Amino acid sequence: MKDALVWHMLLPEASAAISYPLLGYALSALRPGSVREGFLALAVAHVALAIYVLALFYPVTLKEGEEGSLLDDLRKLAGALGGRLRLYLSVELLYLLAWQLTPAFVLVNYVVEGYGGNLFHVALFDASMSTASVASMLVVDRVPARLGFRAMALSAAGVSASMLLLSAKPPLWALMVLGFALRMFDSAFLVFSRAWLYGSIAREEAALVSSGLSALSLTVLLAVPLLAGLLAAVSPGLPYLAGSFLVAATLPLIAEASKSAGQARPRVG
Repeated sequence: MKDALVWHMLLPEASAAISYPLLGYALSALRPGSVREGFLALAVAHVALAIYVLALFYPVTLKEGEEGSLLDDLRKLAGALGGRLRLYLSVELLYLLAWQLTPAFVLVNYVVEGYGGNLFHVALFDASMSTASVASMLVVDRVPARLGFRAMALSAAGVSASMLLLSAKPPLWALMVLGFALRMFDSAFLVFSRAWLYGSIAREEAALVSSGLSALSLTVLLAVPLLAGLLAAVSPGLPYLAGSFLVAATLPLIAEASKSAGQARPRVG
């Protein structure tokens, strides 16, 4: 499971770390005012990629009885919430809500309105975060399994602290450093939270929980970015401040889970 997560994160993040600054520089310096043409080129590239996938990849088919609606996924999620996954889902929902409050448009607005930056600065911030994802995997690989919950708590604390400092409008260079730290802690949190899930229940049940969380983000939490926009209209850094408090709220829940887990600790590998 760890190897799959590592490769799932390494390849796209390494690609983004290289391509984003080049694209941002091209749209901001070489061809200013060509943002529309840039988005058109990206749209054409995505259409070509979709055709490539449809033509050369085999479709994934569900076994009989595995099909279900978003409502079914939410019902299963509600059932798990009242059972042994109560703490896990509480942590995941708070964490998901925090990131729903800080979508990409909040970052763009923050860099442009707060710092007078352009797409190149946004691209540099994103590239620093992508580089952090790659570096994080190297660190996570060296964490002993017995320290899983402690590492998860440290990651959550790091995400919360990074968001808090981001909301304070630091210098632009510090913003890039905080972006690196934010994603590095976030990537580690993802690995340890998934290890917690897969170490608590069967893989088939874990897949249902993951689909339930995805369904929740597509339905119930769909209006959260609207709240993020309202907060950003008050102050560009306010969504990060709200996200910081939400992530901090997961710390006592992780501590409680660590105490109640006993010998069943999240494993990194």
